[in-house]
Amino acid sequence: MKKLIHKNRIKFIIYILSGLAILFFILEDKDIKIFMNTNNFPRNETLTISLSDVQQIPWATADTYTFELETFGAAVFGSLVELNETGMKRSTQNDILLKEYVCDRNICHLELKKGIYFHNSREVNAYDLEFSLVRELFSYENDSFAYSMLKDIDGIEEFFKQKAEIKNYKEFEKIKYPTGYIKGIEVIDKYNIKFYLKNYNNYIVQTLSTAFLPIVPIEELKEDGLEWKNLPIGFGRYKIISSDLKKYQFMLERVNSNDDICKYIRIVFGQHKDIDIRIATQDIPYNKEHEDIFKLPGVYGNGGFLFNYKTRLGQNENFRKAIHYALDRKKIAQSSLFNEITPENQLIPNYGLFVFYRADVPISEQNMQKALYHLSLVPKELWQNKVFTVHSFWTANKHLAKTPYFIEMKNQLKQIGLNIEFVDTDMAYTKFKENDENVLWWTGFDLQTHQPNSNFSYFHEGSFFNNIYPDDPEFRRLYSLTEQETFSNPKPTQRLSQYFTENNIMVVVFNLRNTFLYNKNRIQTFGEQKSSVKLQLTELRLNENNLL
Repeated sequence: MKKLIHKNRIKFIIYILSGLAILFFILEDKDIKIFMNTNNFPRNETLTISLSDVQQIPWATADTYTFELETFGAAVFGSLVELNETGMKRSTQNDILLKEYVCDRNICHLELKKGIYFHNSREVNAYDLEFSLVRELFSYENDSFAYSMLKDIDGIEEFFKQKAEIKNYKEFEKIKYPTGYIKGIEVIDKYNIKFYLKNYNNYIVQTLSTAFLPIVPIEELKEDGLEWKNLPIGFGRYKIISSDLKKYQFMLERVNSNDDICKYIRIVFGQHKDIDIRIATQDIPYNKEHEDIFKLPGVYGNGGFLFNYKTRLGQNENFRKAIHYALDRKKIAQSSLFNEITPENQLIPNYGLFVFYRADVPISEQNMQKALYHLSLVPKELWQNKVFTVHSFWTANKHLAKTPYFIEMKNQLKQIGLNIEFVDTDMAYTKFKENDENVLWWTGFDLQTHQPNSNFSYFHEGSFFNNIYPDDPEFRRLYSLTEQETFSNPKPTQRLSQYFTENNIMVVVFNLRNTFLYNKNRIQTFGEQKSSVKLQLTELRLNENNLL
């Protein structure tokens, strides 16, 4: 009897311990259960990536960061050309549309490859390219990324100002295309198209090769030309097969079963444990035992303060100078967690092809005496004893107020009497609104194209960040000169950069490199990552010896 009771006790203890072990495993593995969904997408065939802290829909051009948009876009939509850190590269891959191009003065002739197919099995043609480049101009009332990228094409400004409607249609291979509404774009035939430019622009093809202007099949869109009838469709090496817009999870599957790339890639947003690749932030500590660090090559973009030029403070040059001089850029950079940022004060970085266009202006040193002097010239009722809320459009971290380099900036500005509070990015409020009372904004501009004057275009009326342009005739004059001479003479862009920097039209603080933490037991290689503005998913490989 005693032996039976003893056996039962042992069994009971084993059951309890087993139950606790199972419960512990479930709690520890809850993120895997949420994301891996192993019944449909086996873990040994599925790579899971968190692209950002901030929840986004990776094809929503107006409300998605460049890095996330370009990463998803290159994989799913495909690209016009392949870009790397030194320029463009010819590619035989079927996710690159351009075969050849020739630019003779102000005319660029593009020849497309034959036999490139959308995921709905229809061949891509020149009418698809024409429609895809300008479709957003029909819908946005006063600002658009598309306008900034297409502004060098003849006829864009007239079309944009007139708010023209689609009137001209042409039926081609049983599909109706709006065509001929912009005089600077001419479709020659199925595989050939010409662009007539206002000025010679050697970077126009690079500028057009972006996920902000994805090449898409018109028949898969609703009547507005923007919204998808179902899931997005492109001609990339991956197709999207499912999405959860509440959890912000997106499943990609390779198109060609014989292709030597990961079979499934799950893109998620937010910080979660036990995923394969995640954006490096302070929210979940770096686990050196299981994780390693990977940085994309080169500079992704800059970070700094934008000003609302519709406000008195935003227009006040001394207010902007006070912020400029109060910041110790080196100390701010040293506070970054993974050495991912470096000091900077120009919009054009000291990197790659851009160095020839930089102004001969040294990186600013902190000067508290000058900061206090310039702030003393600003009417006190505008800033004294006030707390300025700083909203953001920032890709690297969601929780700005908890990030060391933002804490450092806040403390430095407090020393001269300016009190600011950084606010987490809110995707419903991604820029100054009309009649906005907020003065400061934090964001940055990426190096998506090698065109050296491209980011200055955001400080013009009509850009996406519509309220940050100054009423400054000299800035407009200098920018106009860069449009005319940039590609034959770097001096106009150097003068523009110097004027922009010295007048603090934007207070640039640092440059950023995108940094990831990855599970070194799961990831075999990141492959040949050629771009700083996107993670090339087709280069990633799982470690076949550590898949489970």
